[in-house]
Amino acid sequence: MLKLKMLSERAQFDALKKGDTVFVEWHVRATEHRKGKPFTINKIYGINENDEIILNARTNSYFNIEMYLARKSTAKAAYIIEQI
Repeated sequence: MLKLKMLSERAQFDALKKGDTVFVEWHVRATEHRKGKPFTINKIYGINENDEIILNARTNSYFNIEMYLARKSTAKAAYIIEQI
């Protein structure tokens, strides 16, 4: 069984690691949404020095954590997918 837990606090992002699976809902203005993908599920590729969660290096899919927490990101909502 899978459980979605919304990411809404800095401590939750600090606990993420490479390989964790996240579900992201994108704003209409996001590149992913314009490409017909309003939602994506990705394993985290990494978190860089610019405080960005890299979801897919090949397609340059990422979002900035601080902007997300301030509700200024192209990521509308992000959830960690946990197996229970």
